[in-house]
Amino acid sequence: MTDLRTSLHRVADDVTPLPVADDLWQRGQSARRRGNALVVAAVLAIIASVTWSAVLLGDGDREARTASTPVVPDGAIPSRIEDPGALTASDDLAVGQASVAFVAESSDVVVVDAADGRYHALALPEAPLTGPVRLSPDGIQLAYAYDALGPEGGPEVEVGVAILDLRSGEVRRVPAISGSGRPVAVSGIGWSSDSAYVAWSGHGIRVWTDSTRELERGGGMLGVIDLSTGLQSTLDSSEGAVSVDGDAAATLVTSTRVTSFTSLSSGATRVPLHEQLPAVGSGDRASTSPSGELTAVDDGSSVSLPFVDGEGDVLRRSLDTELYPDGARVSPLGWAADALLLAQVDAPAGSYVEGRHLALMSSPDRPESTWTYRIVMRDIADVAELSVAVDLIPDLDGTSSQQLTHDFGDVLAPDQRDISWLIGLGVAAAIAVLMGLRWLWRRLLG
Repeated sequence: MTDLRTSLHRVADDVTPLPVADDLWQRGQSARRRGNALVVAAVLAIIASVTWSAVLLGDGDREARTASTPVVPDGAIPSRIEDPGALTASDDLAVGQASVAFVAESSDVVVVDAADGRYHALALPEAPLTGPVRLSPDGIQLAYAYDALGPEGGPEVEVGVAILDLRSGEVRRVPAISGSGRPVAVSGIGWSSDSAYVAWSGHGIRVWTDSTRELERGGGMLGVIDLSTGLQSTLDSSEGAVSVDGDAAATLVTSTRVTSFTSLSSGATRVPLHEQLPAVGSGDRASTSPSGELTAVDDGSSVSLPFVDGEGDVLRRSLDTELYPDGARVSPLGWAADALLLAQVDAPAGSYVEGRHLALMSSPDRPESTWTYRIVMRDIADVAELSVAVDLIPDLDGTSSQQLTHDFGDVLAPDQRDISWLIGLGVAAAIAVLMGLRWLWRRLLG
């Protein structure tokens, strides 16, 4: 160890010392500060990149779900109707006032919230896979055909009309029974314009098994339900398109006659139609005006919509050939005013408005010079059993710019999107910027 120390001292004495600048320490300190500053800048760049990535998708999607989809306190009809696809049907039926109801492609009964435009799939108790589903004009109640096991000692099957209160979630069932005491398969349901009465039509079933349903001969039935009491009146009749007015007078239209009925005590009036309608049967739609004077009927026509009065007269509302050169199928949905009908129009290609849409049209009992035809909604998915809360349509102000529906935005957008891929790209970009700055700094320092 002593020899090694002696040797090192000898080498040190023989070597000429290297020159060292006086400011070397200060230059090292400055380089360290610059390095720290570069690290801070890189961290800030990464944070800014990640934040920008989240804003690009996250904030934009939030804008689509909230700011552009405000709650409408008094309710409104949406500007478009979409098939929501596979929603999870809920047995919590207290969803509040609805603007639209329909049966989706998934066979779920779906209602659209009148306040925020959200879609709700309902697990309706005892609802069959097929059958009429009708939303009340005020959007508060939903009527549908039901079938269930009958009570002990009674018919094996109980069928009829169920009325769901969308605010409370309560379901009231009103059985439908033929004159011979057999259950009636309800095929048609109609609401009064004041949402106070429901009318139904159907046919008695003689045999009902999993594989067979045999109808009674002459077992057609017509019924009227008073929702304030839950009581109903029924009449042996035919099957057809059914509706009811605010005085509880049901109107049943078939291809050959019109039947008016309120109760057994008041009797029924059956009048032959002065013009035979080509095809009116079970499940077809009808809608009676608030005054009870006219009932619009879907008869399958492609050039006009028939309106029937209590005397058997048939008035037709012809379609504009410039709008629909090849005609269109028109189905009544309800009355927005005493002379203004909301209808679903299915128009073929080549029409002014192709596909399925909603339109307001004046009834043909008014002077043609005052007729109105107004497209309400163009974007409607191919759904079944569509019904609309017509009370939510505002009174027309006479201007074409008046908004009759509300754009709730993309209410079917998911609550969150996967933005991890974009965040990853942002981090990679920040690292690339950092490496570029490092290379540039070395070039500048030589």
